[in-house]
Amino acid sequence: RFIRLAAKQIQKLPSRARTDMILPLLGWRSMISSIEKRKLSFLQKLCIMPTKLLARNLFDFRLHLFMIRGAKGQLGFVPDICHILSKYGLFQYLTSYIQNALFPEKMAWKRIVKNTIDLEHDVNWEQRISSDIEFERFKAVHFSISPFQLYISCNNYPQIKHALSA
Repeated sequence: RFIRLAAKQIQKLPSRARTDMILPLLGWRSMISSIEKRKLSFLQKLCIMPTKLLARNLFDFRLHLFMIRGAKGQLGFVPDICHILSKYGLFQYLTSYIQNALFPEKMAWKRIVKNTIDLEHDVNWEQRISSDIEFERFKAVHFSISPFQLYISCNNYPQIKHALSA
């Protein structure tokens, strides 16, 4: 809620303005996507840790326990990460880790995660604005999750920024 409110205040728009319109104008995605990216980044760090570390052994134990028991009776990071991987179609990386102890390197994993999550959220956003009549005029002006051209122009030409705030 804080991020949505901040986005509206940054743009000097009313607090009742549609979040689906406000966040894309700044090039922001939902906070959920950011949290999920960070969780998947942490998963990568756990998977490439040396096997002698306690954190890695504990993670492996909880992961194997989850695979044996399923979602019943287990809460925490492992079921959450399995849900996120399934949601974005990335579960094959966890399967590869379980079977072969192989996981992508940091930069490759970051790129995979960012591209997959951003694409999924972009597609969902496009579906929402396509099916909602309130977005008809908005779609004509702004049709992607990227900073609005007026904001980019203000950063490139400071004199415009002063004219807009007057």
